[in-house]
Amino acid sequence: MTGRFDDMEGFIPAVVAEHQARENKKRELGESGEASDDLDDEIEEEGYDFTNRLIGNARAQRMRNHEYLARRQRQASRKKYYQSVAPRLEILENMPFFIPFATRVQIFRQFIHDDQVTRRNGMIDPDNWRMSIMSNSMRSPSGGPSGHEIIGKHHANIHRESVFEDAYDQFYSLGEGLKEPIQITFVDKFDTVEAGIDGGGVTKEFLTSVTNEAFDPSNGLNLFLENEQHLLYPDPTSVEHRKDLLRQAGFVEGSPEWNHHIRELLKRYEFLGRVIGKCLYEGILVDVNFVGFFLLKWALTGGAHSAAKETQYRATFNDLRDLDEGLYQGLVSVPHVSPKCPV
Repeated sequence: MTGRFDDMEGFIPAVVAEHQARENKKRELGESGEASDDLDDEIEEEGYDFTNRLIGNARAQRMRNHEYLARRQRQASRKKYYQSVAPRLEILENMPFFIPFATRVQIFRQFIHDDQVTRRNGMIDPDNWRMSIMSNSMRSPSGGPSGHEIIGKHHANIHRESVFEDAYDQFYSLGEGLKEPIQITFVDKFDTVEAGIDGGGVTKEFLTSVTNEAFDPSNGLNLFLENEQHLLYPDPTSVEHRKDLLRQAGFVEGSPEWNHHIRELLKRYEFLGRVIGKCLYEGILVDVNFVGFFLLKWALTGGAHSAAKETQYRATFNDLRDLDEGLYQGLVSVPHVSPKCPV
């Protein structure tokens, strides 16, 4: 079967074309309102509980039932269309091990290039994009943010002693806009600007500095821990640790201030994920090694083939080996504990 994928040079443009066709179809459905069904997430779950969902008289129940079935039929039609229009893309998404890693990297970079062309109106070079933003805002003032405001949001002064926090404060609000070119100016503790021009090298240094600081277990951020093999995983006690600090500070549990501080912690995890995505988007390598169970859970969360806010991965007893080798070996030695036992 793998012989069918020998011609990788032809496979790459075919997959890219299928991806573009599928994205175009999604945009077409989105414009007509068909792609934004409220029940899509419920349909993706293993079942649909009509007894809880159907409330009212018999006529209302029948209408609700009909609505659900119609939406499910539309969703099935969309999936069938996507599979027919993108068979190679389906193979890439569901059986990536059939495709050589180098080929997958080329496809990924092409996907990014196409996304940049679309998002930046063909202005892939950062300087050209900034000039385009400035010129377009001057030609057509439509009441939106000016070119200076847009460029300003993508520029940040960063203190080297607080790289992650400065990055979070100034770039979290960008959201998906973090995909666009950013400009970084490093300043010292006296806000004196360091010499140097950001031609790409400073941005790369900034992104690697953010990841180095955030993933360092000894930096006090308490976001990630490392196991005996120095592989990283999210600190499972970070939220509880934050709650203990809030209690000691006198915050009332469940109050708006309490919830705000918990959300701030979770937002930092979200932002760190965006930074990793930015590194991938810009082709910047970062020296970060995650444990296997975290990578599996991360890779199988969301997407087109599972609930958007859920994960298909369930931890097993074998995952304990990456978390605590000594505890794992001790439990394995107990006769009634099986390594295949789910957690």
